[in-house]
Amino acid sequence: MFFFQYLKLMRMTKAMEKLLESDLIISEIAYSVGYKGIPSFSSTFSKMFGKRSSEFKDSKHTTLIKL
Repeated sequence: MFFFQYLKLMRMTKAMEKLLESDLIISEIAYSVGYKGIPSFSSTFSKMFGKRSSEFKDSKHTTLIKL
């Protein structure tokens, strides 16, 4: 794995954790993991996880409500 691929993986993993564990809005999460723009963050997130970041964040709340 090349350095930039590793860096992208680490950023997206941290973003996923923040989506699950915090109430930060998506733009704050994107900036906090090193993305300068929402479009590139959103595109990368959906390619890696098969869901948009907003869908992922919404599903977290749905799961919590079901419990």
